[in-house]
Amino acid sequence: MVELSINKLTHDIIGAVYEVKRILGNHLYERAYELALKKEIEALGYNCDNQVAMPVLYKGYEIQNAYKIDLLVEGAIPLELKTLPFMGNKEVSQLLCYMSLGAFNLGYLINFHAQDMKPRIIPDKYDVLSNGIYRVVL
Repeated sequence: MVELSINKLTHDIIGAVYEVKRILGNHLYERAYELALKKEIEALGYNCDNQVAMPVLYKGYEIQNAYKIDLLVEGAIPLELKTLPFMGNKEVSQLLCYMSLGAFNLGYLINFHAQDMKPRIIPDKYDVLSNGIYRVVL
């Protein structure tokens, strides 16, 4: 994807997150946000798959369904969704693992439980993340 289309795509993803959060609030289970966000992103004209299996290679064998990405937009941007009071190393590591396995350069960690949904770049130190949207770049 060219830079302009990535910028538009990420802008549209964040807009879709805002819309889902506005309508559903912040007290539902992760699955509800996953399915609503999938519908919202598809309504914008993008391909969005949920629960995308990420195999792991081990000694030449492919271990199927070792990991599953919550949402994968346009086959290029993984979205890891959470509904937690705060996020930390575990949640960031999960997304980084998906990005590494799938050779994705960009991903988003989204916490629908958070009040502050302003997008931020993941900080160098991420013991406690209390905001809702974090951009992760490899």
